[in-house]
Amino acid sequence: MKSKTLLKESSHTFICQFLGLIFGIGSSIVLNRLLGPEGKGRFAALLIVPQLIVAFSHLGYGISSSYFIGKRKFSDGDVFKSDLLLSFAIGIIGVSIGFLIYHVLFPEELLFIRIGLLLLVFTGLWFYYFPDILLGKGKLLLQNYWNLAYNACRFLLIFAFLVIILDKLKGAVSAVIVLNIAFYALSFFVLSRIIRFRGSVNLHYIKDGFAFGRKVFFAELLGFLNYRSDILFLKIFATNAQIGLYVTAVFIAESLWMVPRAVSLALYTRLVRGEISEEVTTKAIRYSLLFVFLLAVMGVFVAKPLIRIFYTDAFIPSYLPFVILLPGVLFLTIPKILASHFVGVWGKPELLLRGRVVAVPINIILNLILIPRYGMHGAAIASSVSYITESIIIMFIFRRMRGHPGISPVLFEKMNRPYSQ
Repeated sequence: MKSKTLLKESSHTFICQFLGLIFGIGSSIVLNRLLGPEGKGRFAALLIVPQLIVAFSHLGYGISSSYFIGKRKFSDGDVFKSDLLLSFAIGIIGVSIGFLIYHVLFPEELLFIRIGLLLLVFTGLWFYYFPDILLGKGKLLLQNYWNLAYNACRFLLIFAFLVIILDKLKGAVSAVIVLNIAFYALSFFVLSRIIRFRGSVNLHYIKDGFAFGRKVFFAELLGFLNYRSDILFLKIFATNAQIGLYVTAVFIAESLWMVPRAVSLALYTRLVRGEISEEVTTKAIRYSLLFVFLLAVMGVFVAKPLIRIFYTDAFIPSYLPFVILLPGVLFLTIPKILASHFVGVWGKPELLLRGRVVAVPINIILNLILIPRYGMHGAAIASSVSYITESIIIMFIFRRMRGHPGISPVLFEKMNRPYSQ
């Protein structure tokens, strides 16, 4: 029965993520067609700054929120008010740093654009904490609807602003700013329906949340660098047009991750609350890996004509980086699901760090070597190699923790021994 519940929630999450992907593709089509490779590259490079600041500053309180609420260690109100204060305090510091980064790397961009995008530091931090409060309350379906609504509104606003405002880059930036401010306000209404705001800033939660969350924080920081540092290197060594083509390839390739994301979310929500058996994890990996493999094979054959139809011939060069990324994207399906087990069952998010602490230096070194010579193709090679490296290490760690030394594929393992701390 519990396995059926997990399957139902995974299917629901997958459907919502698939619909969200459709809206994401719609947004991508509008941006690519109206901005072109050069404008899309400028837009992506500008957005990476607030994303980078959030990645470096969230301190892992998101996962701490879901974990401690799920385990009922702290009250909902205490967690909510503490997270809100943290998002403000950290955000002020982050905005100051972001202003300097924009001044150094983007001096040619309008002040309006730079200041407006820095507001995304505050919303980005809160959007890192808010969904995990929902997960801690077991509200996975509500989180699915939230993400779907966000992607739908993003498409509508981008379409409206790019059509209305003649300066296409300014229109795209304005759409993103309005979207995030609106959903920031909406998030408090959503929370008011499921938690009590009674409570106060809890220093014990802030202390314990950092002690637990820092393990995830460093892992996610390295994960962000593993996924997005190539854009920074392309900004330095290549052109905006190359960035625009590359982020299009990345968007298409990473769309395959909607499968492990859906499974991982449903798995974590149940595991952290002790509602399903640990044995479900390996079964989830097997089916997810097979599904992603089939999607990847299909993508090799249909991606190029679809790029031509939806994005125009100007984005055809995105096809080769997409194909190069596929092996890494396929392999990374495994650690994306195992992350739920590491945190939800064992309470050891620091295990994720071990794979990324090796993969990120490999990624950076390969980027420095390959991007100056091969541009976006070098970035794709670096990413794929680092993804595969991380996946192999995480599989080895999982098997060792289960008492199965060696690195034979985790998807063939039968989980018949419970882990004891």
